[in-house]
Order: sequence, then structure tokens, then C-alpha cells
Amino acid sequence: MSRVKPRKSSSVQDRPSARAILWRRVRKGLKPAAWVIGGLLGLLVVPALFHDSADRGSVLTGRQEWGQMAAGFGFKVKHIVIDGSDTTAPALIETALGVSIGDPILGFSISQAEQRIEQLGPVKQAIIERALPNTIIVHLTEREPFAIWQDPAGHFEVIDRKGDVIADHDAAAAKRADPGLLLVVGAGAPLATADLLAMLKNFPDVAQRVVAAERIDNLRWNLVLKNHIVVKLPLHDPQMALDQLMHAQTQIALLDRPVQVVDLRLPDRLIVQPYPTPSATGTSAVKKVSHT
Repeated sequence: MSRVKPRKSSSVQDRPSARAILWRRVRKGLKPAAWVIGGLLGLLVVPALFHDSADRGSVLTGRQEWGQMAAGFGFKVKHIVIDGSDTTAPALIETALGVSIGDPILGFSISQAEQRIEQLGPVKQAIIERALPNTIIVHLTEREPFAIWQDPAGHFEVIDRKGDVIADHDAAAAKRADPGLLLVVGAGAPLATADLLAMLKNFPDVAQRVVAAERIDNLRWNLVLKNHIVVKLPLHDPQMALDQLMHAQTQIALLDRPVQVVDLRLPDRLIVQPYPTPSATGTSAVKKVSHT
């Protein structure tokens, strides 16, 4: 005969506790909520799959459709934050971004928007992030202004170290951000500016006085100082000419005197033109400079 195992009688200890019964009921009630949360996660994950895909019409349509669906759950743009825009006009950035307040926050390609923004002249790099559910943050790294160029037509352009014009860069804003930016004038000035500033670094007492430099016939420079003195540098060996100027500054504080022009174009002499006075004869002071 087969043996029949005795069935244990249930006791109070074997019954589920009130806490366990409550947890079972909660888990059963959470199932519909889990479907809703899973659906929302799907709305977030699926568009990400399209993020860096090829620009096929079906992909764009799919992204836009998912964006519209997510917008129904409140995923709409309410805030656009631009960080690092010192001189780039916010209107240009928002236009290149291609997203406006009220648009679906998941309905656009981040990589494509970054590429559009980086096509703006002042922008070196753009990084965009979505702060869900309603904020877009644009982080910018701008090209560093090196100087401001007044072109032959009288327009003010910001140039970089290579002498290239930075398009769409507000020269006035660049000057406000960095008052030390040098103003250069004349045809050919942008390409020669880096060499000029490198030379002036060897003469800090002169460099701190210079506010503008005019390129003459794309051959040499005239320096305009803060006190309106014009220093005419020679075509050849301008560094030696600045040595002569510093010698005169040390000896007689020439650059602190009421002088209109200091002409260094002749290798063996320094010509000083003072401001005219009612009793002036019109002659200029000529000083022979020793090279020792």
C-alpha cells in the first residue's frame, strides 16, 4: 500500500501576516502603473535610438511622431538656457537650434542642432542636453577673439589669431568682454597682427600704451597710443626702432610728453613732432640716436 503523507494542519504561525497580505494587494495594484511607467520609458528610449541615425525621411518622421506623443505627457520645451554665449547673439543661437518654446522636447535631433550652431562664426563647439521634461541647455565654446579689424569699408570685424574674420561676431560685445583687444586698421592688417603683438610683448611699456595700429600699404605699422601719440615704425627692423624708443623713454620720458608724432622710420635718428602752438615755427625736433 502506498503511504499517504499526513497533511500538516495549518496554524496561526503558517498564515501570511497582515503586512504580507497588504504587500500582495499593493503589488497587484501596481501592475497597471508599471505599464504606464514602461510606456513613458519607451517614449524616452525609442527616440534615442534615432538620435544619430542617418537622415532618412522615415527616421525623421519617426522621431517627430515620438516627440508629439511624448509632448502629450508634458514633454514640451518651456525653457531654453544658453551657457557660454559671451558675444554670440542669442537670437542666432535659437534660430540655429531650430526649436522654440512649446515644441516637443524629444522631436529634434541633438547632433544636427549642434552642427547647425557650430556653423555660426563665433562658435567653436556646441553641446546640447535635454533636461527633461521641459528644458534645453546649450553649452557653447566660442572662438577666442584676437583683435578687432576696421576694414577698408569702415566695418569693424573680430579676427582670430590666424587673421581670419569671425563671422557674426559682435565687435562691440567682444570689446566689452575684453577691453584690451587691439584695434587694427588697413588692408593686410589681420594677417600681420599676430607678429605685431608678439613683437610688442618684448616691450611691455609700449604695449600697454597701444590702443590701435594702422597698417600702411601693407608694409609697416603706425602705432596709436592712449595719449594719441602716433609712433611710426620702419619697414625694416621695427624691433630695433622700438629699442630706440625705449631708450628715449628711459632717458627723457618721451612718451609722457605732449608729443604728436614719434617717427622711427630712419635707422639712425628719432624725429619728434610736438603739438603745434601759436608761436610754433613749424619745425620738428630731430635727435640723432646712438646705437650703443
